[in-house]
Amino acid sequence: MTEDNCFVYACIQAGVDGETIDPMREVIRVRDFPQSKVQENSDATGIAFNVTIGYFNDSRHNEIKRYIPKECETVRTIDLLLVEDHYMLNERLPMTTYFVRNYKEILKACGGMNIEKQMKIYTKR
Repeated sequence: MTEDNCFVYACIQAGVDGETIDPMREVIRVRDFPQSKVQENSDATGIAFNVTIGYFNDSRHNEIKRYIPKECETVRTIDLLLVEDHYMLNERLPMTTYFVRNYKEILKACGGMNIEKQMKIYTKR
């Protein structure tokens, strides 16, 4: 388990180097932090963040907030997902919904198969 909060961990997973991560750790020292700290990190690192705020109930639609560095050029862009105060790297994975819903059954039937091939299974034979 990492000592970093979820925001910093998601940035590490996105491939941000250690020299850039250290200032992020200084800005965000606690697990819960306001979204204004995302803008502060963007300004300090030159990284643009697209944060998709996800809601699992029908009360609100998902919204995307963009945090772009104000005084410097954008070095890169990281897409994050914020669900219930938890940041995650928001990227597409090459897997079918059938794999997600039937994971245990597929694992039992195809346990020796490469996981990447298992993730592309779309129907039961």
